[in-house]
Amino acid sequence: MPKSTYFSLSDEKRNRVYDACLNEFQTHSFHEAKIMHIVKALDIPRGSFYQYFEDLKDAYFYVLSQENPNTVSYTHLRAHETRR
Repeated sequence: MPKSTYFSLSDEKRNRVYDACLNEFQTHSFHEAKIMHIVKALDIPRGSFYQYFEDLKDAYFYVLSQENPNTVSYTHLRAHETRR
């Protein structure tokens, strides 16, 4: 789940961050996706990404849960991932 900092962003900034993450995951497989691409698209420091998400998996599972809200819960996705 994104950190509270993400949810404290203005709607405009939060949408920009979300869209940058979504674009990265739409154009690259998870294993090819890079935080570097996301922060470059947003023109923010890499550290800012970590103010919003724990890591790339956190961003990935959040976007996935938002794009497919009726399939699997975010918590379930993270729990399944940590068992691997």
